[in-house]
Amino acid sequence: MALEIRNLSRTFSHGEREVYALKDVNLVVRQGEFVNITGRSGSGKSTLLNLIAGLLTPTDGVILWNAKSISRLSDEEASRFRNEQIGYVMQGNAALANLTVWENVCLPWQLYSREGEVRERADKLLEQVGIAHLRDAYPSQLSGGEIKRMSIARALINQPGLLLADEPTGDLDKENTEEIMRLFREIADQGTTVIVVTHELETLRHGDLTYSMEQGRLSGPV
Repeated sequence: MALEIRNLSRTFSHGEREVYALKDVNLVVRQGEFVNITGRSGSGKSTLLNLIAGLLTPTDGVILWNAKSISRLSDEEASRFRNEQIGYVMQGNAALANLTVWENVCLPWQLYSREGEVRERADKLLEQVGIAHLRDAYPSQLSGGEIKRMSIARALINQPGLLLADEPTGDLDKENTEEIMRLFREIADQGTTVIVVTHELETLRHGDLTYSMEQGRLSGPV
């Protein structure tokens, strides 16, 4: 077992009311599984990913990673855990414009002191995602699909056990969407746990399990 979520809830204040973004979510994802989570905008999918990544703190419930609770870490502990254990492909373009593709990919490695050499790994990842020839290019010179591939390589640079992706193909054409989803399948087959939030039903066949979220409640697998 890699990830276990028990009775997870998250509320937000809306005026004088408390509104549930998530309510009593339970989920188990094993090592190397590729899980899709579908649902309409505003259903709570992104909130769930942000809770898993430690960017938000749950109102109730617990998140376990390899049987260790990660749901109420301090900011510093959460940041370190996220850097070491989680790769996160966020919506939109999160590239730093003044860095090359290679420098963007290496950035998470450099945030904390660690042993080892990053150069060879970065080059291998760029080869894996199909943009090795763009190593020295800048984000402004890339297409949307190439930016997404760079983001995936960056998310994998620290060899995380868990890869989270929030609508990773939302702004891509059909060909790039298929290639990105095949890449996630390959990553899961290599042993990384993968959770993808998507509304594109035609991509679900690449995953092992699909869950549905509606009004903050998770159901499935379907």
